[in-house]
Amino acid sequence: MGSFYDFLEKREGRWGIALRQGVYDKDRIDPVAPDAVLHLDAGRLRTFPAGYRHLAYLQTRIGYEVKMDMPQSEGKEIEELYRRGAAWLRGEESGPPR
Repeated sequence: MGSFYDFLEKREGRWGIALRQGVYDKDRIDPVAPDAVLHLDAGRLRTFPAGYRHLAYLQTRIGYEVKMDMPQSEGKEIEELYRRGAAWLRGEESGPPR
């Protein structure tokens, strides 16, 4: 489960999303087959941020590099996102944070 924190801008007379930042609250893995048994490395699973732990686990298993500092429902990353968003709304930043 998650949400998005969107930065909207008006460009050439039209409003649009200039940046969409995902905020990760909680994830899980649900087997499609009712008789499926999942075998996950619990130690490795715990190395990933709680908000996107299972997604990161699976992505790294297929070779993706996962960012370990994505915003979650609480913590310094979401506080920084909110701070930057407020500064941008006040006109203190020239564009949405990247």
